[in-house]
Amino acid sequence: MTGKLESIPDTVPPRRFEYADDRAYKFWTIALNDDRLTMRYGRIGHLGQAREIRCDSAEDAKRSYQQRIRKKTREGYAERIPAKSKTADRQDAWDAIADHEPFLQAILASPDEPTAYAIYADWLSERQDARGEFTRQQLALEDPRLPMYKRPKLEKSVDLLRQRNARQWLSDLAPWLIDGGRAAYPYRFDRGQLAAIVCDKLSFRFAHQLKASPHCRFLTELAIGSTEVLGDTIRIDDQEYRAAIDYGVEPLLGGDFRNLRQLHVGTLPTAPRTRFSFSNPSKLVQWIGAMPRLERLWIHADVDLAALLKLPLEHLQELHVRLDRSQVKLLSKSGRVQQLQVLGSLSPITEETVDALVQLAGFDQLNEFICQEVSEMTASMMTRLQASGILLDVVDSSD
Repeated sequence: MTGKLESIPDTVPPRRFEYADDRAYKFWTIALNDDRLTMRYGRIGHLGQAREIRCDSAEDAKRSYQQRIRKKTREGYAERIPAKSKTADRQDAWDAIADHEPFLQAILASPDEPTAYAIYADWLSERQDARGEFTRQQLALEDPRLPMYKRPKLEKSVDLLRQRNARQWLSDLAPWLIDGGRAAYPYRFDRGQLAAIVCDKLSFRFAHQLKASPHCRFLTELAIGSTEVLGDTIRIDDQEYRAAIDYGVEPLLGGDFRNLRQLHVGTLPTAPRTRFSFSNPSKLVQWIGAMPRLERLWIHADVDLAALLKLPLEHLQELHVRLDRSQVKLLSKSGRVQQLQVLGSLSPITEETVDALVQLAGFDQLNEFICQEVSEMTASMMTRLQASGILLDVVDSSD
């Protein structure tokens, strides 16, 4: 999209550009939202890094948007246009791995142990499946004994294997993770399995596909910035979903998220800062309740905190929610803070909140307290929090 600035809309969804040669295989995305530019970049197959720039005006943002795209194309980046491909059948995805299930179940029984992955990699290699070598190489990169001089060559080999085979490996999810073009979701493989997905805006149909996919059970990280509001009434799996309703994470209920370790729900660095809410917040708590291995949780959205704190999340170490005085009292009543290492506030901190925090049982035993909104934070409030002896990390999200 080039030409006169007047022809560029105020809001443009992410456009994806890719670069490939013998030394690099990279992606770069850019989105425009009024006076903000949001970019994500990195190696293809990885989540990459995000960067957001606020310009002086919408016109300046459009000019910068245009200039940055021209610069990338001069550097050799080419835009990936979404391919018109039919969504893979869910049953086909399961049928394709029927012979693999004993090995996959062994991995899921002890997902942190590398042995089951290595055995599966050997089995795949015996059948001339490139995923075997891919898994073996990713395991090798985890080994702290790997000499640093060998790492770049091995990382390059991993990227090339991913580039050539990702569509086949992702099967039913490829239309959204690869063919989505501007709207493609960044993803990452770990130990040969799909491990992480970032959804700036969760597609309703993708949510249904993910829930039913065999890949769902291997995810360790999932980030959802916002969810799609249906423009038309649609029918999926003999169930009708009405238009103009925000179903939130409801389409994901019933999915196998047993291995998820990190969940981020709400505003992401790559998406416009909008208030994130559900018509039925209890569905969010119900969904999180199916994640027994969850370790890190961000909820930048309306949530029933009392219900959330009652969930048996035995491995939870890091919790980021909107905190006010009443919510701190809920934390105190639950005793949950004593199992946490990190607590974060995603709402402005007030004097009343500080009063409640410094009296919270277990607060001084935290490793870190993170404030994401500091508009009302004063020096005296910071001093009081620091006096608890914990590491105070202040992040100004307005920058």
